[in-house]
Amino acid sequence: MELITVSQTIIGQSAVNAVNSRELYEALGLAKGQYSRWAEKNIIEPYCLNEDYIGVRHDVEGNNITTFIVTIEL
Repeated sequence: MELITVSQTIIGQSAVNAVNSRELYEALGLAKGQYSRWAEKNIIEPYCLNEDYIGVRHDVEGNNITTFIVTIEL
């Protein structure tokens, strides 16, 4: 049983296994409305952009948001 989707993604120069941080956040059952704070503390601060994760900006109901695609080891 797979809780979240793991996909092959190019981050930096490498093909890696990665997950969508919003899917991960939801699967962990964390508090709604705290995603940005969680992402800052658990993705942005401790890890390297374009090496461990990438940010993808998109529009959701008129709001420009960032979702992080995060590497994962299987």
